[in-house]
Amino acid sequence: MEEKSDSKEVLNIDELTERVGPFGLYQIRIQFLFFLLMLPLTYQVLIMYFVAENPPWQCKHESKVCLYKGLLTSNMGKKFQRRCYLNRSEWEYSTSKDLSIVTEKYMFSYCGEIFATKLLFVVEHVAN
Repeated sequence: MEEKSDSKEVLNIDELTERVGPFGLYQIRIQFLFFLLMLPLTYQVLIMYFVAENPPWQCKHESKVCLYKGLLTSNMGKKFQRRCYLNRSEWEYSTSKDLSIVTEKYMFSYCGEIFATKLLFVVEHVAN
């Protein structure tokens, strides 16, 4: 009977790379398949950024109530949230209507409606 050897060969990274071989067609296919598997997961994580984006807004030119000049962006803090207290006819988004659910449905995600924005996205996503 032959005795089994319990000694294992220890390889460093250079020897292991030499034994495995170069990055060939098989590895490229495996890499591509893992890429395809990650697409749906990445989509689910990143979609809320685009769906609930809160774009800049500006006062309408004919407004007598809204007197801000130029674009108001989300990094302006309280000034950006002033639209919550203005009539919807006094201001407008500076982007196209079909940019996100926020602009399409005229939702104000900084005015306490962020939950409604996310819920609307889920309902529309499931319905499609």
